[in-house]
Amino acid sequence: MAFLCAYVEVGTIDGAARAAKVSQRSHYNWLKDPKYAESFAWSEDRAIQIMETEAKRRAVHGVEEPVVYQGRLQYEPLRDKYGREVKDANGNVVYTNKPLTIRRPSDNLLMFLLKGKRPLVYRDNASLELAGPGGAPLSVTVKFQKAKDGRPAG
Repeated sequence: MAFLCAYVEVGTIDGAARAAKVSQRSHYNWLKDPKYAESFAWSEDRAIQIMETEAKRRAVHGVEEPVVYQGRLQYEPLRDKYGREVKDANGNVVYTNKPLTIRRPSDNLLMFLLKGKRPLVYRDNASLELAGPGGAPLSVTVKFQKAKDGRPAG
């Protein structure tokens, strides 16, 4: 089905509906059919696998970003067959029209991937459980006292 193929590629209901030229409502109606629902679950899993692969590539290998210095794009210098920069008659470096780039991996994306794969090791939330002696329930007593002038202490 065109919708499911599109969903694997784009990963969103809206995008798949537009690509398959059907309404989003059609998809939700089709979900009532158990066979379609099963096919959609497979398509969704495949779409997520594609996203995870891309996320890992960006996290580890990074993406090319243009180098900007003082608000201006920087360009690669023209090089001769020996790899040396080519200079004009005035001794200025000649540049190509290809922007200079730097590959930047994503530490944040890598951390999200680690949290997803190993939540017990990399999770942000931690819990603390207090117990009395021998694991017994902890007893807490709270006393409120008034200051000598009659106002609450604090």
